[in-house]
Amino acid sequence: MSNELWADEQRNLFRASPRGQGPGWVTGILLTALLAAFPAAAENAGERIANKGAAQAGAVACASCHGADGGGNEQMGFPRLAGLNANYIESQLHAYKQGKRKNPVMSGMAAPLTEQDIKDAGK
Repeated sequence: MSNELWADEQRNLFRASPRGQGPGWVTGILLTALLAAFPAAAENAGERIANKGAAQAGAVACASCHGADGGGNEQMGFPRLAGLNANYIESQLHAYKQGKRKNPVMSGMAAPLTEQDIKDAGK
């Protein structure tokens, strides 16, 4: 849908129908706010962690080493994450956090992550 069509649809939400029926501007505002809230969550928590890090101090963005596209950096030894299975990413983060898998960089990165952060990172 083009931006112009989307804008027209949004403007129509704010108008009452010709007979005074329909959503009206108050209901239109509420509907628009609800619809806007869900796409905001569309930068889902996994994308937020990948691009900005988790909320806890020390939880660095995955992109800082693995690249904005998750393609990794072979010269630096940072593997590709893009396309990996979510369960695999979660299991590896758990292994780093619990010390079952040893890597001084990744162990430090995984340590501050909460259980929810790990689930979100796999998404």
